[in-house]
Amino acid sequence: RSNPRLSPLASPGKAGMSSETLLFDMQWNDQGQERSGSFVARLPPPADAFPLFPRYDFDLQVNAMRLVGSHTSVPVPGVPWQERSSEALGVPFFVMERIDGAMVPDSPPYVFGGWLAEASPAQQHQVEDEMLGAIAGIHGIRAGAGETAFLSIEQPGDTALRRHFARERALYEWGRGELRFPLVERLFDWLETHWPAQEGEPVVSWGDARPANALWRDARIVAVLDWELAMLGPREMDVGYLIFFHQYFRHIAKVIAGIDAMPDFLRGDTVVDRYEALTGVQLGDIDW
Repeated sequence: RSNPRLSPLASPGKAGMSSETLLFDMQWNDQGQERSGSFVARLPPPADAFPLFPRYDFDLQVNAMRLVGSHTSVPVPGVPWQERSSEALGVPFFVMERIDGAMVPDSPPYVFGGWLAEASPAQQHQVEDEMLGAIAGIHGIRAGAGETAFLSIEQPGDTALRRHFARERALYEWGRGELRFPLVERLFDWLETHWPAQEGEPVVSWGDARPANALWRDARIVAVLDWELAMLGPREMDVGYLIFFHQYFRHIAKVIAGIDAMPDFLRGDTVVDRYEALTGVQLGDIDW
C-alpha cells in the first residue's frame, strides 16, 4: 500500500468516549489499484484523561471484533489494520471500517430524549429484538479453545464467573485510591454470600451490552461496538447488564427530573423471556 491520502480528521461527538476516536476518509494505491474508504482510528485515551481501565487493551478489542465477524452474522466493523508499536503516532492504534448509523446517547442518557425515547412502541420493541439477537449471536459462537483463549480473565478463580468477580474486586481496589466506599464493599460481601447455586456455561460475552454501544438505522443494528469488556462468562452477564443499565438510566431520570422514563422498554421479565425463546436456553439467577 502506498501514497495514502487522508481527509481532515473528525470526532464522532458524544461517542467513543473511552478512547481517542478519529474519523477520516482515505485514498491509497494498492498494487497499482486506486482504493478509497471511510475509517475510524482508535487510539488510547489521552495521558491526562481520567482512566477507566488499569491497562487499555487493543488486542482484546481487535481480536473480539474479528472473532465475532468471522463466526457470526452479528454486524461488526472490519479491522483492516492494527499497529502495536508507538513508532508512527506515539501510541499504539488500530483502524476499523466506518459504518454510518445513528447513536444512542449516554450523556445525557437516552431516556431524556432523542430518537430512541421518541420512537413508537413498535420501534422500541424492534430495538429490543435487535439487542437480544446480537447478544444471542455472540453467545452462540462455537470456536475452539485456542481461538477464545484471549477472552479468559487473568484472575484467580476456578470458574469464569469467579474470575470476573475477582477482577471487579481488583478494579475497585485500583480505582478507590485512598478512599473506601462501604456500600460497594457491602455489595461485594452480599454477592459472595448469595453466590448462584449454579453458574451458567461460559460463552463469548460482549461485556458492555447496551443500546449506546451499537449503531442504528431504522431501529436495526448496523454495527456492534465497544469491546473493551469482552470476556468468557455466563450468558446471564450480558442479559442482566442490558436490563440493569436501562433501569439505572430510569433511576437517574426519576431522581433528576421526577419522570418515569420509558417504563415499558427493556423490562426484566420481558427481556429474559424473549432471550430464552430466541436461544432455547433457560437463564439462572438474573437478578444476581
